[in-house]
Amino acid sequence: MVLGLTIAIIGYVVRSVITYMQTRNRYMLNLTRSLYYQKLDSNAGVAYRLLHEAEAQRHREVILAYYALLSADGPISLRRLRRRVQRMIRETAATEVDYRAADAVKTLESWDLVSRDAKGLLQTLSPDEAMKRMNACWDTAINA
Repeated sequence: MVLGLTIAIIGYVVRSVITYMQTRNRYMLNLTRSLYYQKLDSNAGVAYRLLHEAEAQRHREVILAYYALLSADGPISLRRLRRRVQRMIRETAATEVDYRAADAVKTLESWDLVSRDAKGLLQTLSPDEAMKRMNACWDTAINA
C-alpha cells in the first residue's frame, strides 16, 4: 500500500510539473505572438505597408493600361487610353477614378511592352511576345 501511495504521489508531481511547463510554454508563445504583431503595427510597419500598397497599386494601373491597349481595335492615343481605362473601371466598379495613364505607359515603355508609331499612338505587343520580354526583364533584374 505504501508503494502504491508513493507511486501515486510521484505520478501526481510529474504530471503537475509537465502541466506547468506546457502552460508556461503556451503563455510564452502567446506573449511572443502578441509582441510580434504589435511590432508590425509600429511606424516602420505602417511605412512598409504603405510602400508595398503603393507598388501594388502601380502594378494594377500598368496591368489595366496593358489590357486596355491589348483590347483596343488598333493603336490609340494616351488621352483615349486614359478615357478607356476610366470607363472600364466605372462599368466594373461603379466608381469614378482619376487614372494617370502617362505613368502606366512610362512603365510599360520601360519594360518594352508598348511602342509608339509615327503619330505617337500607342500599341502593345502580343501576350506571347510580352511574356518573353517580361521574362528577359526579370532575368536581367535577378542576375544584376
